[in-house]
Amino acid sequence: MTLLAAMAALVLLSTITLAFLALATTEPQIANNLLRGEQAFYVAESGLEIALTLLNTGQPIDDTPRPIGAGTVTITVDTATPDHVRVLARGQVGLAVRRVANSFERDAEGRWHPLAQFTEHY
Repeated sequence: MTLLAAMAALVLLSTITLAFLALATTEPQIANNLLRGEQAFYVAESGLEIALTLLNTGQPIDDTPRPIGAGTVTITVDTATPDHVRVLARGQVGLAVRRVANSFERDAEGRWHPLAQFTEHY
C-alpha cells in the first residue's frame, strides 16, 4: 500500500514538474510577442512622422517599405484633397504587425499639421 501511495505521489509530482516546464518555455515566447507588437506599433507611429516630413518638404509619399530600427514601415495615402490628407502606416517587426492612421491638414502658410492629437489604431 505504501508503495502505491509513493508511486501516486511520484506521478503527481512529475505531472506538476512537466506543467511548470511547459510554462517556463512558453512565457519567454509570450514576452517576445508582446515586445515585437509594441515595437511594430512605434515603427508605425514613426511612419506617420515620416509622412508629415514628406508632406512638408513636398516629396511624394509612396508605399515602398522603409527600414526603421528592427522593422519596416509602409506608408500609404488613404484620401487626399489639396488641403487634407489621411495617411495610413503599417509597422512590422518580425511577424508582428500594427497599423495606425492620422489625418493631416495644410494651414494658410502651406505647412502640414496633424488634424488630431491622437492616432487611430485599425
